[in-house]
Amino acid sequence: MSMKTVRLGGFVDENIQNINDNFSEVALNKADVSSIPTKTSQLTNDSGFATGVDIENKVDKESGKGLSSNDYTSQEKEKLAGIEESANYYSHPLSHPASIIVETNEKKFVSQSEKDTWGDKYTKSEVDNKFSMLETNIDWKESVNTFEDIAVTYPNPQDGWTVNVKDTDYTWRYNGTQWVVISANAVPKATAQVDGLMSKEDKSELGELTAKKHVHENTSVLDTITSVLVEGWNSAVTHISDAVKHITAEERTLWNGVENKVDKDGEKGLSSNDYTTAEKNKLAAVAPEAVKVEASVNGKIKINDVDTTVYELPVAADTLGGVKNGGNVTVNADGTMTAPAAEQGASVARIDFTADDANWGALVGNVYTLTLASGGKSPMGIYRKDGSVYCTVMADVQIDGSNIKITSYDKFEGYLLTI
Repeated sequence: MSMKTVRLGGFVDENIQNINDNFSEVALNKADVSSIPTKTSQLTNDSGFATGVDIENKVDKESGKGLSSNDYTSQEKEKLAGIEESANYYSHPLSHPASIIVETNEKKFVSQSEKDTWGDKYTKSEVDNKFSMLETNIDWKESVNTFEDIAVTYPNPQDGWTVNVKDTDYTWRYNGTQWVVISANAVPKATAQVDGLMSKEDKSELGELTAKKHVHENTSVLDTITSVLVEGWNSAVTHISDAVKHITAEERTLWNGVENKVDKDGEKGLSSNDYTTAEKNKLAAVAPEAVKVEASVNGKIKINDVDTTVYELPVAADTLGGVKNGGNVTVNADGTMTAPAAEQGASVARIDFTADDANWGALVGNVYTLTLASGGKSPMGIYRKDGSVYCTVMADVQIDGSNIKITSYDKFEGYLLTI
């Protein structure tokens, strides 16, 4: 550090002058000086002035701590210390396993296999359609697991016994000599009376019949052949054995018209009637071995002019569609019924109704109810009109006072026999 010699007097005077240049001159007298406070107690207590009492009511600040709105007592602190970490804490899961839910009679779980099983069911409409295609003479028996089980379970079958096989879902019916399938996945095979699947034998026969059909291409010539011409040709045959062939003027004229004749062709011959295209198409539509079916009486039909029983009304009380016979009615072999003599007080009455009959009720629970006044008589049988014939029908029948109620899945025309 270098040493500097300064003249003291000049240095003091210079700095005092600098102070005076930067501050205003304040004139003070003795009184002003005596009024200046010399103690803190002489100072005015304004809003920003803190006294010793105020300071005694303060606490020193500590980092991270602050005032509390409630007094945190030692008892509360001890109580909190005795509580385990996360005590009573519950976190709700996002999902629940099905096992924690309790099943009831009203609410139960359904497996996927059960859903698939329920989904693979026929609707009421499908069931009705399949029943309508079944043969009428049917006596249902308990189902079996396989076709082989039929012979074991029913060793002595009767005509009409019908069994469903579970493994194939085929329905088999005994026709009096053998078991035949009438339903392959609920689609029956076609018969002369029932629509259904065509067998391979029928298809082959139909193909052969179609291939062998004959079409007359000379109908215009055949149409000109009359009985007079035929008689003339027959007369000409008598000259064949003559040594000298003579012809008449009529024969000459006839032969001169040879351009109106046709050549013979194998075993073909003339037809006594005109075979029209419409008749040919009609014949082509007739199934092989088709039979003539006509209406008859007593619930029968005529097949090729022979009365044939379509459905024999069962007598057993527990047979579906049967009639409960109390012993007063005789069921004949042809299906007709014979009532007791008049002196016994029994009479059979017929009550007709139509599909539009006002006695049919509204559709309730998928069924219609027909209410008929019976005068206190009992039902004997229900017959449904099918075209021009009446057939027995299976339906639920109830006696309600003097009325008889018939329950059916559809409205139909027919009649009710009462006794």
